[in-house]
This record gives sequence, structure tokens and C-alpha cells, in this order.
Amino acid sequence: IIDGKKAPLFPGAFGIYGHGNVACIGQAMEEFQGDLPGYRGHHEQNMALTGIAYARAMRRKQIFVATSSVGPGATNMVTAAAVALSNRLPILLLPGDTFSSRFPDPVLQQVENFNSPSETQNDSFKAVSKYFDRITRPEQILSSLPQAINTMLDPADCGPATISMSQDVQGEAFDYPEIFFEEKIHEIRRIHPDPNQIKQAADKLKKSSQPVIISGGGVLYSEAEQEISDFAKKHKLKIQKNWGWGKVLLEMFEEHVEKDLWDPIFVKDYPYEVSPLSRKKDDDPEYTDRIELFIAGREIANFFCELNDPLDQEERFDKQLLQKDLGDQEAMSFDDDYINALKYGMPPAVGVGIGIDRLVMLATNKTSIRDVVFFPTLK
Repeated sequence: IIDGKKAPLFPGAFGIYGHGNVACIGQAMEEFQGDLPGYRGHHEQNMALTGIAYARAMRRKQIFVATSSVGPGATNMVTAAAVALSNRLPILLLPGDTFSSRFPDPVLQQVENFNSPSETQNDSFKAVSKYFDRITRPEQILSSLPQAINTMLDPADCGPATISMSQDVQGEAFDYPEIFFEEKIHEIRRIHPDPNQIKQAADKLKKSSQPVIISGGGVLYSEAEQEISDFAKKHKLKIQKNWGWGKVLLEMFEEHVEKDLWDPIFVKDYPYEVSPLSRKKDDDPEYTDRIELFIAGREIANFFCELNDPLDQEERFDKQLLQKDLGDQEAMSFDDDYINALKYGMPPAVGVGIGIDRLVMLATNKTSIRDVVFFPTLK
């Protein structure tokens, strides 16, 4: 049920067809286009990622299907399954597999494993799937598909489900019970929070001087954005969505540490998430070669090794645009001219940010550079 109306749980299926799935799954997809619209994929990984993005946009209320042939076509979807797993997003993957009878062995494009005949390339999905099954008898679908659906609709265990389809079993007939095909209304289970955990969270909020709420997928998929926003406004809490650990670390530093840095001190190794123009450290790419000078509880100078990799810089600008769309007023805009200049080549360089405005901050006891810039339009 979506917005009070019945909608199909599976709105469509992506497919790239080869000998591992065209004769049976492919034929069924063609015959039942009206019930399950099929879309031609151009790369297995891409079509699976598109289905995952659709599930997120639909708040996990609808699930896309992605089917491929056996061999490289199937393994192309493994990385997409990992994306779905790490983001707790549902997608039903139906990769073709070898023959359960093993009569044609090896099949075309099969990853051969002579010491373990029961293993195929599709076993690689096990590590990145919330549910995995290999169908070696047609009646196994009766239990496997409902279990996969329950997993994908579970708010806690949600993730990709992989049902590996043996090529010969796809074409076998079976007298399925009619009840298996009857319409079923699926509802996402909503689990109430533990009262003790709510009490603990409330106690911590009351004791905190500057509490911050970091909301994630639970708020998004429960459609509780308005409720948490009203709660934050009522209790004057700061709330942010989609903060990474680097942003959280910086906020904690600025709130609880910066004001106590009275004597001149250099703070180094800022997270790359909050340093869009700084070069990543060679020994730890989560941090950057960036240093800031603090005097009297405020930043006086900012200097760092300039990022001269155009691909890395372009990726970081894209992330900054996303943060800007989410309401971060300090996020940077995308600079096409700068990217183009980097593509021509930039030697290693160091940038330093210090000027009269920062010294005026120190003299006038201002904590933000925006309070001392001369032109109001720069604030």
C-alpha cells in the first residue's frame, strides 16, 4: 500500500539475457510484460544499481528485480549487491546458474571449480546478500521466494536477496498450488522502540549542553521527518541529516575543543569530508594534509597541500553539492573552470589562508570571519 493505494511490490525488472536465463526467465518476462514490465539493461552492475536507487527513492516500499545470465554477467552484479547490503536497500537478484543435473559440465562461461562441484560463481553473492538460495528443484520456490520477500521488507534486516536459478530447473514444470499466486498485501513491520532505551536517550539529551541529533535511514524509511523536526524545534536541538563521521568529528571539535585553544597551537590532519580542496594523506586517505592555527579560541590561519587530482576534486565537488542540497550553507559549489585547469596539470602546491580580516577577528574578539569582512555582501 503506497499513499493509500495498492501498488505492485515488484514494479519492474531489469534484464540482460544470455544462455543462462533467456530460454526460461526471458520467455516468461516477454509473456507477462503487462504484469511485470521488463527493461533492457546495458550492464549488469548498472541495472542493479538503478534498481537499488529506485528502492531508496520509494522508501523501500517497492523492489526491483535484476536478472542476468551465468558467469561474468552474474558476477557483475556482486558489487551492486554490496552497495545494497551496506545501505540496507532491497533488490531481488536472479542470476542464472549452472545445471543442477551437472550433465552439461562445465557450461559456457562457468567458473570451474573441480574440487567442489556444488560451488559456482554465484556463491560470491553469499557474502553480500541478506538472503541467498540456489534453486535446484522447482518446488523450492514455494519457500524461497516468501523468505526473500520477508527479508527485503524487514526494517532491520533489509538488504539484497539473491535467488540463484539453475538453468535446467528454470524449464521444469511443477503443479504449484493456486494459493501461491493469490494476491497478498505486504506490510512493512514497524517495531516499537524499547522504553528503557527511550529513557536513556532522554536522560542523555537533558544532560547535554549542546545536543545534536544525527538522523539516518530509520527516520527516512519510517517517514518520520516531520516528527523529528518538530521534536528538535520544541526542545531546541540541532538536527542534521546525512552527516559523515568527519563532519560529526569537526562539529564536536568546534563545539567542545576550539574555545579552549587559547595559546597558539596547530591542529593537523582534518577529515577529507570537511576539506574539499585538501590533498589526502598518503598513509591514511580518510584524512588530509591540512593544518589550522588557533589563537584565543579561534581559527587564525588555514593552510594545506592543494589537491591536484582532477578526478578526486570532481568527486569531492559532487559531494559538496549534495551537502548544499541538504541545507549545508558552508558547502562549496561545483567549479568547472577549476576542474578543467586541473586537467591541464597542476604541480604540487601549498595554500595558506591568513589575512588582515583574521587578525581583526583576534583584535575585536570575534569568533567568525563573517563578522569582520568589510562588504556586507560577503557575509
